[in-house]
Amino acid sequence: MSFLTVGEIALPENLNQLEPTFMYTQIFKEIILDMKYDKQAIKQFTTYCRQHDCGSAKDIDQFENEYHTQSPIWWYTSPSFIYSMLNYTLRSMEANTIINMGFFIHDLHQQIQQLHRQQFGSYNDKSFIVYRGQGLSKAAFEKLQKTNGTLLSFNNFLSTSTKQDISLVFAHSASDNVDMVGILFKMLINPRVKSMPFASIKHMSYYHEEKEILFSMHTVFRVGAIEGMDTKNQLYQVELQLTSDDDQQLRLLTDRIREEAGGGTGWHRLGNLLIQTGQFNNAEELYNVLLEQTFDEGGKVHYYSQLGYIKDEQGDYEKVI
Repeated sequence: MSFLTVGEIALPENLNQLEPTFMYTQIFKEIILDMKYDKQAIKQFTTYCRQHDCGSAKDIDQFENEYHTQSPIWWYTSPSFIYSMLNYTLRSMEANTIINMGFFIHDLHQQIQQLHRQQFGSYNDKSFIVYRGQGLSKAAFEKLQKTNGTLLSFNNFLSTSTKQDISLVFAHSASDNVDMVGILFKMLINPRVKSMPFASIKHMSYYHEEKEILFSMHTVFRVGAIEGMDTKNQLYQVELQLTSDDDQQLRLLTDRIREEAGGGTGWHRLGNLLIQTGQFNNAEELYNVLLEQTFDEGGKVHYYSQLGYIKDEQGDYEKVI
């Protein structure tokens, strides 16, 4: 989750002023959706999972052998390692995991987009409300309270419910932690707004009985009223409104991030963005992973060149290639 204050939304001279995760997920999303994957991507992913104990051997084997017998949404909602691994990946932005899991993120987004197109007519152009209950650190909540017109980006795939009582249970549970604030997000969704796709997944989910609306990653909302729901200042309702892709402030900021990432294709853009914003350790991790996976000599030359540049910027001259 990333916050963008009014001051940050204005085009900054230096993108270092922005929360890094907002920039990374913006470019990462575009990279993933542009890339093409084949069957080898699944094999590569499951090999990675076995090497890093990402799940039980049984679950990993099942995913490898039966992936195409179920939908990406089914795998995402099933009680397996995929859900927790995906959330960790999008939260940590760890290069190795991101690259190996890219095909699934691509497939999950594509299915949500397909369902969104199919279901569009069922909304009858009427706005509706969905809810999400979760915890927020007190530091993050204080930042949210102090800003007006904040943009809030959910960097992962966002699960919401049309039932307020279900979401309120999660918010109440989070409020029991003294270091957290329980938040009930009340989200106003205008289906006519051009935004990241969302869809009802009731008939595709592992749990058919849940009335869940799933949003694709990096969905952006504008924050509205914040109201207390208890006397202990531990539970709050936060109103959100889905932001259009045509929102002028957001579009200008997105264009600025793309400009900083530079040209090129695929992972080159993310690497450029990491370097330009001074995230040298993350950039180094990304290029080392790409070096291990590429057989293209031209690609290797580029990655070595970038690693040399990173070491030079860090002042580690002995390791400059």
